[in-house]
Amino acid sequence: TAADAQLLAETYFNTQCYTQALELFEPLSHVQPTAAIYQKIGFCHQQTHAYAEARHAFERADLLYPNDLWTLRHLAQTAIHCADYTTALNCYEQMSTRQGTDTKTVQLGIIRCLIALNRTDEALQRSLQLDLTQPRQPDIMRTAAWVALLTGKHELADTYLSQLAQSTQLTTADRLNMGHNLWCMKRR
Repeated sequence: TAADAQLLAETYFNTQCYTQALELFEPLSHVQPTAAIYQKIGFCHQQTHAYAEARHAFERADLLYPNDLWTLRHLAQTAIHCADYTTALNCYEQMSTRQGTDTKTVQLGIIRCLIALNRTDEALQRSLQLDLTQPRQPDIMRTAAWVALLTGKHELADTYLSQLAQSTQLTTADRLNMGHNLWCMKRR
């Protein structure tokens, strides 16, 4: 019966047997097309790196139950994997208007999408605003430095990279960015 299939699918899902869960959830979605089933189908596909299929399932879930934060977050993630930064940006923008979201994570997602869409001036403005509201956080400083470097604002990048060096252990990427930024500043 459908109830037995649902129970078995849930068991597979809860034990991270995503391929087996998909084999049962997908036929169930034709019988009981609910947002919850499409969320689980999307999650199973996401966990098996089938991002286009995951994205499609999350889009169906969003149609059935619009603006759910969990669905929007996963739809944004899979859209990024599919290089559809416009869809991801739209999801992050929707999430940014909702209470109960991690503002920093959402804003960093927006900035990442803006960079990918070559809207670097907007990304820089968002980075600076985020740093004003949540100062001295390494991931925000890294992002602001990177966007400043991309937009040719080398003094600003240097400021952020210097602050980063004083506040945390530098990563290899931080050191490369520092070296590249210094090289760019000396060439002018």
